[in-house]
Amino acid sequence: MDAFFQLLSSNSVVTFTLIVFLGIFLVVYVVAFAQGREVSFWPPKIGAKLTDEMDRKKEGPRKNRISKKKDHVSRVSIMASTTDEIAKESAKTDALKRFYKQLLREVEGYHWGLNFCGAEPFREVIALDYAQKLREFSRDQMAEVDRRIRWYWYPGDRKGKGFNFEPAFYTSCRTNDGTERTLREVSDANIIIAFTGGTGTLGIVNSLIVWHSDMVQMKIDLNKKPLILLGWFGGSVKEFIDKNRDRIDWLLQKYPELKPAEEIPNWYDGDMPEKLAKQLMESVQRLYQLVKNV
Repeated sequence: MDAFFQLLSSNSVVTFTLIVFLGIFLVVYVVAFAQGREVSFWPPKIGAKLTDEMDRKKEGPRKNRISKKKDHVSRVSIMASTTDEIAKESAKTDALKRFYKQLLREVEGYHWGLNFCGAEPFREVIALDYAQKLREFSRDQMAEVDRRIRWYWYPGDRKGKGFNFEPAFYTSCRTNDGTERTLREVSDANIIIAFTGGTGTLGIVNSLIVWHSDMVQMKIDLNKKPLILLGWFGGSVKEFIDKNRDRIDWLLQKYPELKPAEEIPNWYDGDMPEKLAKQLMESVQRLYQLVKNV
């Protein structure tokens, strides 16, 4: 050790080089620590940077980071696609995609899981969101994303209405037909949401009401597993609400703050899609807490 110090005191080049090296070493570790990386001085190690969309844009509290603290994940099932009216207007289609994007962000923010069968345009929205995460998340984080979203499909599904093959990402749940797909999708969920859609969505909503009336056999209790019907965007769900108001009024009264039977004429203007998505998930959280406390 004495010889080492003598070398430093007698050789200014070695001393300068060592000081520069130690300075750079410390700066790198300080920056890594400030970024939230895992650091270790021995053996020397700097982990991957933990980030998410809200960290990058600085839009608010860091609530979008995927949580791995709980093994059990509360799940919401989304029964929706688009309508002929929306599909004919690009502005409305883009607004619906913005609604879906914000809804996905809110689902993650509340640390919920998501069940879905892959209908458009939600399929495109979450696929693009997945691609964004691939550029920013670690392997472990992506594994958690895959675990939280489940895709339900069967080989005979019609092209364009959902997946008829095993998806390349997320958790794959193969079923034998459309009825089994819907039954498994809602059975695995804590809350079900249905809006927009065509005849397929209409059939699903009607099945859920019928299954609720036959709880002994189907085991779908819409009191313990709330179904949220929204007529906001028109489509088959709005049509179902209008035709079955007396039959389902007990259901609509569970979430009156959403005004489910009303079609919102300007839902696609400005930031309305984002506001509606936030309002929806706030009600989802409230309903879930009520069910848990019963």
